[in-house]
Amino acid sequence: MTKRKSNIEHVKLVYRNKIKASDRPKVACNRDAYKIFREDWDDDTINLVEEFKLMALDRNLRVMSIATISKGGMSGTLVDLKILFATALLRRANRIIIAHNHPSGNTKPSRQDIALTEKIKKAGEILDLPLDDHIIVTDSAYGSMNEQGFI
Repeated sequence: MTKRKSNIEHVKLVYRNKIKASDRPKVACNRDAYKIFREDWDDDTINLVEEFKLMALDRNLRVMSIATISKGGMSGTLVDLKILFATALLRRANRIIIAHNHPSGNTKPSRQDIALTEKIKKAGEILDLPLDDHIIVTDSAYGSMNEQGFI
């Protein structure tokens, strides 16, 4: 071990893959993404509070992981883009899909949803980390902002 002469903290990036790529689910369409997100959602809270999640994809559109970025109240949740992109970058994502639920059951995006999506899309372009979709999840249906022309 090398001694450090200063009181500076050092950061080391480490990555350990625990699941083979061939064993991970593939996202071939927006419905696949919804199904994977829906399986990850807690049935006890999907109709109670909003939650925002990130799906990290590899180059072959296989799901590397899903991370909960924020949890909020009945009508909203705050998303910190620094946390979202730090998570995606640490996971070595090649592309991302984001999702949040609407406890109301409405699958249409709000103005705030559209504005946030645009902000995330622009940041992803700068980082060369494309946003493939923003899925609005309910307990029995979904809305794809990509299919609706917002991405």
